[in-house]
Amino acid sequence: MKIYEMGRGSGKTFKKRVNYMKIINLDRGQGKTTELVKISNKEWKYIVCKDQQRLDIIMDVAERLGLDIPFPITIKELPLKSRFIESVLIDDIEDVLSTLIGKQVDVITTSGELLKE
Repeated sequence: MKIYEMGRGSGKTFKKRVNYMKIINLDRGQGKTTELVKISNKEWKYIVCKDQQRLDIIMDVAERLGLDIPFPITIKELPLKSRFIESVLIDDIEDVLSTLIGKQVDVITTSGELLKE
């Protein structure tokens, strides 16, 4: 499994991470959602997903693992305006972006730096 941290901050040293996110890079069915559920449980963060079907899968994974997680959020519930939610986890970013935009996404870019964990 490849897990990357993407950091954005001042300078290239990343001594103090201002903003960062991890990217879990696996093929379909290889455990991305399982890892996300574990992180959600550990850090008590909400998972944003494409639709009710993905929400049900996430809840099934959490139940199978015996883990409590915050109830997942579908993109129909966006934007999140709660002042109690500081950050989120996203399951299958390519599906979430395509659904939000209404078109297939062929390429994405980021200004963050990939750091191997």
